[in-house]
Amino acid sequence: MTAVAAVLAVVVSAQDPGAFEASFERGLAALAAGEYASAVESFEDALRIQPDHTQARFNLARALRELGEGAKALDQLLAIEDRMVD
Repeated sequence: MTAVAAVLAVVVSAQDPGAFEASFERGLAALAAGEYASAVESFEDALRIQPDHTQARFNLARALRELGEGAKALDQLLAIEDRMVD
């Protein structure tokens, strides 16, 4: 996602309080359907809106792992651990 798209996602989320929930739910549906690339995109969108949401980050890690992106998945899990330790 480009920097402009990321900024737009934040602006839209400020205008639409349901934006996080919609992205998160799309991610869950995609994960359940085995559409891992779509799940990654949806959870990343959700995390741009609420970066500290543990469940979204965990599910992002699950989808990344399914795509064979083990190192990226581990980074997400470590980010969760960092937040728990702080």
